[in-house]
Amino acid sequence: MIEKPLALLVVPPVYDFALFDLFIKPYSLLKLGKVLQDSGYRVHLVNGLDYREQKSIERLGRPPRKSNGTGKFFRQITAKPGILRETVAGNRTLGKEHTPFPFATG
Repeated sequence: MIEKPLALLVVPPVYDFALFDLFIKPYSLLKLGKVLQDSGYRVHLVNGLDYREQKSIERLGRPPRKSNGTGKFFRQITAKPGILRETVAGNRTLGKEHTPFPFATG
């Protein structure tokens, strides 16, 4: 039996000062995944912004969310790139939105 090809779709983590979820959903990526699946591929999605990922919740606590589905992501402080240390933004904390890698779901 021939194994179906695998398509790995990735929503990457984000480095930002203040990323807030106002209904951020990877709609186009999910549509592409459905097309690939209908074409015979096995599809796995790794969402680097998944705030419901259980191991991240255990490690970092549940990020604040509103009842309408908006809210914050997991956040970790990270070092600023050299260019930002010299700018007005240099006094702000650069955060890395926590990535639930390698806890991918498929």
